[in-house]
Amino acid sequence: MMMMMMWKTIEREPTLSWQTTQEFVVVWGEFGTLRVSRAVGSWIADMTGRRLRPRWIEFVDNAGSLIRLQTTEIQGLYDSTPRQRARQRAHNFTLDQEFEE
Repeated sequence: MMMMMMWKTIEREPTLSWQTTQEFVVVWGEFGTLRVSRAVGSWIADMTGRRLRPRWIEFVDNAGSLIRLQTTEIQGLYDSTPRQRARQRAHNFTLDQEFEE
C-alpha cells in the first residue's frame, strides 16, 4: 500500500505541444535527455529531492510521450529558454573559432 501512495502520476496531456514550447526543462540521465514543461520539471525536482523519494515516476514529455523512469536514473534538470540557447550557441561558436586558430 505504501508503494501505491508514493507512486505519483502527472496528467497524461502535456500543457503545450512540442512545436510551440520555447521554454522548457531538460531532464537528463543515462537514458539521454527529455524535454518537459516547467510544471512537470518542477514536479520531477520535488519528487527526486524528497528524503523518501518514490522508486518510479511517470510523466508526459513535451512531445506527448508517456515516460516512466526510476528516480535513480535521473541525474539532473536544467531550464532551457531561447535566450540561454542563443548564448550557448554563441559560446560554442567562440570556442570553435579559438580551436581553429
